[in-house]
Amino acid sequence: MHIKIPALLFVLVIVSGCAHQISSNSVVLSRTQAEMLLHQCSRPTPDNVDGFWSVSDQVAQNVDRDIDKISTLQSTARIAISRPHEYFRQYGGIVISGRQFVYINAIRYTTLGQTELPWKTKAVRICDGGETSWGALYDPATNSFSQLEVNGSI
Repeated sequence: MHIKIPALLFVLVIVSGCAHQISSNSVVLSRTQAEMLLHQCSRPTPDNVDGFWSVSDQVAQNVDRDIDKISTLQSTARIAISRPHEYFRQYGGIVISGRQFVYINAIRYTTLGQTELPWKTKAVRICDGGETSWGALYDPATNSFSQLEVNGSI
């Protein structure tokens, strides 16, 4: 299935912070930027976040290793993501009810290819666009994913 990217894709980049790259498609953002990842405009993000933590390279590599498991999930809008490894991914450490999770902010390559977004260092916020952008949680204790959500449609 080939998805058209809306001509009016609204993109915001939230400034400040640093990051370190894990692979050519993934990066771990700073705690400050991890907090910014939760301010998406057209998709739900996790509730009841107690705090933030610095994701280690090993945990990020585990997310990369397991990323294709995302394709077994469906969002609340009943949308699945095929080939999640083909998206650029930003990882931020969040704490929910005392447990550490990695929040994944994923952006389709073609979306970033149309703009000059500093996705490797700054939290990216894309409004609308459907499955061109999605988010999910990764539990490093169980190596499992949950709470897949895709952006709203125009």
